[in-house]
Amino acid sequence: MIRWILPAVVAAFLGGCVVRQWQACSDANCNLCKGTGQYACKTCNGAGTQPCGGCKGAGTLGPCQTCKGGGELQCNQCESAAPGRQKCKGCDNTGLTKGRPCAQCKGQKTINCGKCGGQGSNPGGQKCPHCDGVGKNLCKECGAQGMIGAGARCNTCSGSGWHTCVACSGSLKMACMTCERKGKLDCKTCNNRGAFQCSACRGQRTYKHGQWVDAK
Repeated sequence: MIRWILPAVVAAFLGGCVVRQWQACSDANCNLCKGTGQYACKTCNGAGTQPCGGCKGAGTLGPCQTCKGGGELQCNQCESAAPGRQKCKGCDNTGLTKGRPCAQCKGQKTINCGKCGGQGSNPGGQKCPHCDGVGKNLCKECGAQGMIGAGARCNTCSGSGWHTCVACSGSLKMACMTCERKGKLDCKTCNNRGAFQCSACRGQRTYKHGQWVDAK
């Protein structure tokens, strides 16, 4: 309204033009405003908001079809033979530590004979008596096991070879990732609000009714 009054006032001051001002409707018989000077926005019926077309004003897209609205699914990460548990990968389900490869024999359990260099015979072509012609000796560093520290109790599973299923924490149920355990699908169009601010009245719900008249 100010943007109309200010130019009129300036024009009147400079050129003697008639100043116009806003006069609200006060006619009790007015079919539009009933004498209140205000009428409701027909676009939103005076609500100030319009229902979201994506969810039809519901705020959600209905029950999640993946979990049927329950928000959870049967866990598929548990071991079938042991519901609620998983095999310990730290010990390959044995309950015993796998250890680390022996640095001396590289996990091979044997090393080249130090006398014949792994040839199995001496320079004269005779069988090496230190390795009986094999060219290898058992690794003393790891006791011919190939691993260091193997066979101890696995601390990860306390020697059981199993641990609680990390997906369901032993409950046999896991969260439905489609609805993130809510049981309903979010309406991304309106962020679950169900409505938007009316674009016609910008949420104000009503309009002013009246007319511009010459000031006396």
